[in-house]
Amino acid sequence: MVGLEEAKSCHRFSPCGGSWIPRDLEDAAMIDGLSRFGAFIKVVMPISIAGILTAVIFAFTLVTQEFVYGVTFIPALSSYTVSVGVPCTGMSISGAR
Repeated sequence: MVGLEEAKSCHRFSPCGGSWIPRDLEDAAMIDGLSRFGAFIKVVMPISIAGILTAVIFAFTLVTQEFVYGVTFIPALSSYTVSVGVPCTGMSISGAR
């Protein structure tokens, strides 16, 4: 089960409001003639891409691990957790047609 510690590790790598990007970069872009949105798109987003991708990869890995764990170690279809039971039930129903 994905717990609080995994969520904290994903949050640690997320941009979380841009508090780790110096405000001076955005101010310098606005002095150069960009709007606040333009500064966000052209300055803040390229810097934030690595953190955003890291958070996405960690979240995908945690969800995938939970699914594989449930499919591997829970033998009965009636005992599956929701994250495993919904996709597996959908596959068995659509396969019966």
